[in-house]
Amino acid sequence: MKRFTRVAGVLLALLIALGVAKAAVMTTNVRVTGSVAAGFNISYILAQDATTMSVKIYNSSNVLQKTISVADQWLMTAGPHENAIYWDGTNSGGSMVPVGEYYAQIDTTGAAVSALTLISGPVMQVDPATPALKDGRYYYGLGVNNNPTSPYRNMAVTASTWNGSSAAQHSGVWLTNADSTCYALWQTPNLYLDWLCSSVLADGKIVVTGQGTGDVWVLNQDGTVYKKFGEVAGDAVIVTRASRAFGSADGPLLYYTDGSNVYSVDLSVSPIPAPTVLIPVSEFPGTVPGPRDFVINAAQDTIWISAGHSSATTPKAYVWRYTKDAGTGVWSRDLGFTVTLPTWTYAYQVTRVALSPDEQTLWVAINDHLNAGPVLENKIVKGVNPTTGVDKGAAWTIDANAGFTNPQSMGVSNNGNIYVVTYSSNGTGTTGDSLFVLAPPDSGSSDSVRSFPFMVTAETSVRITSGPTIDPITFHSGMVKWTTNLASNSVVDFGASSGYYDQSITDNALTTNHAVLLENLDQNTQWYLTASSNLEGYNPVTSAEKTFKTTTLTISGVNVTNITPTSATVNWTTSEPSTTIVRYGLSSGMLDRTYTNNTLVTTHAAVLQGLSPQTQYYFAPESGWTTAGLTRTVGAESSFTTKAEIIMGANTLAVTGTTADLTIQTNVPTSAVLSWGTDPASLTNTINAGMGTAHAFPFTGLSQGTTYYYSVVFTAADGATLTTPGSALTTAVGGGATTTVTHSTAADMKPAVRTNLKLGSP
Repeated sequence: MKRFTRVAGVLLALLIALGVAKAAVMTTNVRVTGSVAAGFNISYILAQDATTMSVKIYNSSNVLQKTISVADQWLMTAGPHENAIYWDGTNSGGSMVPVGEYYAQIDTTGAAVSALTLISGPVMQVDPATPALKDGRYYYGLGVNNNPTSPYRNMAVTASTWNGSSAAQHSGVWLTNADSTCYALWQTPNLYLDWLCSSVLADGKIVVTGQGTGDVWVLNQDGTVYKKFGEVAGDAVIVTRASRAFGSADGPLLYYTDGSNVYSVDLSVSPIPAPTVLIPVSEFPGTVPGPRDFVINAAQDTIWISAGHSSATTPKAYVWRYTKDAGTGVWSRDLGFTVTLPTWTYAYQVTRVALSPDEQTLWVAINDHLNAGPVLENKIVKGVNPTTGVDKGAAWTIDANAGFTNPQSMGVSNNGNIYVVTYSSNGTGTTGDSLFVLAPPDSGSSDSVRSFPFMVTAETSVRITSGPTIDPITFHSGMVKWTTNLASNSVVDFGASSGYYDQSITDNALTTNHAVLLENLDQNTQWYLTASSNLEGYNPVTSAEKTFKTTTLTISGVNVTNITPTSATVNWTTSEPSTTIVRYGLSSGMLDRTYTNNTLVTTHAAVLQGLSPQTQYYFAPESGWTTAGLTRTVGAESSFTTKAEIIMGANTLAVTGTTADLTIQTNVPTSAVLSWGTDPASLTNTINAGMGTAHAFPFTGLSQGTTYYYSVVFTAADGATLTTPGSALTTAVGGGATTTVTHSTAADMKPAVRTNLKLGSP
């Protein structure tokens, strides 16, 4: 047997015919190439545009591993797509799939088709002069693999024989793509099997029968022999011109015709019995040859038999339907009809039939052949109602002199595509038989077909499957990320010069998702690195050099608030979270004092305390990373002046029955406003003393024996303020003598709200 071959050490080419969206989309020549180390590339050809598309990866147990959604419209256009879809060998969780056999499945949907149309053909055109295809000459039997989980699903399996003059008589079974490729699955060297026929069981195994021997072969899907039934029923040789098989590969139930009767034989019985005649040749009119082909439904209770009428004057194609009595098992004809033909010269004795998967359409292939003079060839495929024979209006014709004659066999795949094998008109064998693939009318529904299996082999090396990337990047750090096929350690070597890495970070935790933080870096600097992973027992991996540049930390919005005689708050913002540092002093360029807060923030507020009143201070804000020695961003030098400190000194209060005089000394010139009244919570009267250091506040119009409350607010020229404690005085009763109280300081005054208050002598 000829096997599929490996090319340049890459996985074997995986070729399938996918009928997707029923007949609306035809995908062919799907190939999966690649390796565990490099990942896998999926190539394919679309005969028509698809509207949706996805690729699914299954393991050998039919468990979905990953779905790859296809969004790019160009990947769904008609034509070849080479290495178009990539699979990295991981499952949906991102982990590498185990070693084993896998399938790639392409799912598509497409637009509707309104008529029976040619998808591809002629294809195969097997040339005996080509060494790889020399044994394919006449194709008599065709089956279609409709096993839903088979990698060969919807592919035609054709049986061929060589009956030319070659000394080596080869026959075989071919796996046939819907493009221009076919592969020998099984061959019988030096054996002539005329009318070799193939039928595909539900599990995908192939049953092969042929004239000239009583043997029946059962082949695996890849063409290897599964089982052989030899010399069926002793001398009762099975001569098949068409055959259909059902049931188990260990003992299928075989239906076949030799061109006269229709038989059945149960190969599960031992010893194998003689074939049973189900429908004898006597059932057919004398002017009509015996059965040329037949098809049986899935329930095996209805058979459609076809033949052509050999008459130049009344060309006809006949179909008879027989049903089996469930009680007696007797087959009887309950329907017969002729297929409407064009005005043809001669209806040759070849009429092939196939049943659609839903058993709602009987497809009939008919040939018009004149065995005299110039070759005149017309072939038609049309659909009829299987219960009435009424033409369904779907037909396709190969015009006269197309170079091909008899339709030899037909098959219909699960997705509705119709395969028709035609016989070469050239008796010398230089043209070869051909395969046509037709699409029936369709509403655009979807279908899925798998590729041939391919192997994911054992890993020998740690591989980087993505990355490394550096994200996020800050002014002082960069996060290096990559993934590997195997859980392994994480190493990053880096430095500020390409190819020279003077720093390294290693994390020996085993993981497939690696993340290494490079920090304490200088800002606005180009860094170079490689990422490596190692696992004991495997080849390590090191990435190509990567580079990134740390960002620049910026300072903006510098201002000073809350200035008092002894403190001030310096504020600014930064582009990234960073430390808060203020360097300050009494001379420009001589900033010998430092405020530091290592909390990383973007909004900074540094409170400078212990300052001297009415003093100019110079300062510069600074932000960076917590580690000393790294470059930091320093703001421009600025200055501020602390406010004056107002000190209230000696004061005198003289009180009579109706007046009071208050004098207060301050250390610096201020304005002064005294507020007073009989309610300490509502001091509605005011006395303004003006700017100066000696402040007089005369009270007039007071009532005798009454307590008055008052408070004074002093304001310096720079805005510094001092508010005295809340105080009280009581006027005399009955015109008593004046009471005078002198305070050297304000220490004995009652507590009150104070602003920048310092008690003492002026």
